[in-house]
Amino acid sequence: MSNPHHDGRAQRPRAPRASALAPYTLATLLLLALSPLPVRGETSGPMVLAVSDSSVSLEGGRSRGLEVGSRLEVYRDALVVAVLEVVYVSQEFASCRIESLFHEIQPGDRVRKTEPRPLAARAEASEPPPIVSTPPAAVLPSAKELEVTQVASDLIYLAGGRNDGLALGDRLDLERDGRKIGEIEVAHLAGRSASCTLVSASAEPRKGDRAVFRERPEAEAEIAEAVPLPREEPASDPQPVPGTAPAPKPLPSLGLGSSKTKPRSRTTSAQAKDPWGKLSGSVSFRWQQTTDASEEGRDFNQTALRLNLRATELGGSPYELRLRVRGREDRRTTFGGPIETVRRDRLYEMAVAYEPPDGKVAFQVGRMRSGPAIGFDYLDGVLAEFKVKPRMGFGAFAGSRSDIDQLGFESVGPAYGAFFHYRNRERGRPFYSELILGAIQEQQDGDISREFLSVYGRQGSGSRWSLYQRADIDINRGWRADLSGSSNQISNLLVSANYRVNKYLRLGVSYDQRRRFRDADNRQTPEELFDDLLRDGYRLTLQIGQPKSWQAFTSFGLRRQPGDTADSTTYNGSIFHSNLAGKNWLLGLDFSGFSGDASQGYRLGLRVRKYLRGGHDLGLTVGRSTTRVEILEADQENEWIRLSGTVRLPRRFFLFGEAEIASGDDFEGERWILQLGYRL
Repeated sequence: MSNPHHDGRAQRPRAPRASALAPYTLATLLLLALSPLPVRGETSGPMVLAVSDSSVSLEGGRSRGLEVGSRLEVYRDALVVAVLEVVYVSQEFASCRIESLFHEIQPGDRVRKTEPRPLAARAEASEPPPIVSTPPAAVLPSAKELEVTQVASDLIYLAGGRNDGLALGDRLDLERDGRKIGEIEVAHLAGRSASCTLVSASAEPRKGDRAVFRERPEAEAEIAEAVPLPREEPASDPQPVPGTAPAPKPLPSLGLGSSKTKPRSRTTSAQAKDPWGKLSGSVSFRWQQTTDASEEGRDFNQTALRLNLRATELGGSPYELRLRVRGREDRRTTFGGPIETVRRDRLYEMAVAYEPPDGKVAFQVGRMRSGPAIGFDYLDGVLAEFKVKPRMGFGAFAGSRSDIDQLGFESVGPAYGAFFHYRNRERGRPFYSELILGAIQEQQDGDISREFLSVYGRQGSGSRWSLYQRADIDINRGWRADLSGSSNQISNLLVSANYRVNKYLRLGVSYDQRRRFRDADNRQTPEELFDDLLRDGYRLTLQIGQPKSWQAFTSFGLRRQPGDTADSTTYNGSIFHSNLAGKNWLLGLDFSGFSGDASQGYRLGLRVRKYLRGGHDLGLTVGRSTTRVEILEADQENEWIRLSGTVRLPRRFFLFGEAEIASGDDFEGERWILQLGYRL
């Protein structure tokens, strides 16, 4: 009998369905038992749920380390498909705008963070505090002290977190030279760091102050004692425990009015041992293997080495050195075909910063990341700011736009800009306000590619309410005015607001719009082929509950499409408890759905995680998704089960592991991830 699929080539025997492999593979997975804390962005990645003309919905949110403003790569095996920017994020879901599109995005594609995340996202404070709290791994001993490592305009950051026994809602005394100057409350929590809101203060909080934990309510005394951990300096990017939301990043320092203050005269033992400065960061090695059980045999293997270093107070001065680099090799195989090997080595940051506390002048030199004052991804050059008043400063930058696809310093073209910086935070008050207005010019091939005004603002009052704004206004001159037919246009706009009604209820609303602009890359595109139609959308969110109890989250989003294309909608909900029965168990049920012109579908997932002493954890996730593709008149169904965990090893080493079995129309097979890292 002839084989209708035989094409003259040897056919790979079809492997058993993943569901048949489950009993044997799960036995192997359980040998991983306690697997580890990932370096930021190093998991199998959130999955694409729905795609419209200009937006993408993801199944991962804060629990996977995403924030408003995060930049993501969409990838399929070793192929980078697109670049996204997160415009809305909840605990388990995110909505993104498409920045760059190289290939068609498909539901089921994975995303990962591009390193580093733009500073604009690091400064974003409009999103509500994480709704997943993690039970502490220890009880803080009486009067334990934690050092204040950073003071932003609305948050105070501590060199200690869940592993030191902190829990969401804990209150600590803020002390300086043994004298109480205020009180703070833990609002965001990670394993080795915490950020707090200011409850009261008689003096302005400073870096180097001590946060003293006096006592905890008797109801929490049943939590087991902690395994003693060595004292660690905070890494420059605290790593979130899988399944929990990371602490937000500090307000980006542009030099003047930065969150840095004069260091304390009293030095710690670590400082005495390293008089040349303080070194923090991490180095990690990551291995990933994807085994395709289908006839195509599209196996994928990846190895990566990441280095993230930050040296501060060099020689006792305000100088700081920052270095972020990654080496990666992707290997993709197809049954009967050659092995494709791709190197992806990247230098994300290599800069020297001079930011004296209370100084008049500050600057950065080298490869710098994007931020509120820099309107694109990376800059090789110099940025400086001059403070003319306590709340007001002016700055400028010049250099070349970096091409981070290469390890060297290849340039896309020169760029210049100037900005005005205003910030307001009154002593002893939770209110904060910041505004940055910038004017930026990009050049390419000796001609002006783009000129635009950048607006960045954020305001709020502690955890009560917050408002975030970001906009790009293009100024069209010369050939850009001729092609666009207008002298200016709003190319990007994002407004997000959150309000805490009471301790049980929080509301949020956001609006974003996007319109393509003319630049050197699309100058030759004919007008009839250039899509400059406006795309915008809204999202409403609702959070109910408190940490250490049952909580619920739901949201609804509407994306309006141009022309006759039907509008697309997304909706999701989640209910969970982060300390079930007081036994450090996380239990959650998540649902998301979408409906658009070309497809519609849903995703359902159940997650369970156990937090153990010493910072270890072990979690299990099972899920199912169904997508209806209208043009094919067919359903694409997928199921998966995923085991992951964290192991804290001696001497600041950590290990992360994740294993997944998937079965369905998009992928059938297994995925494995192991990562070994070390924190300085």
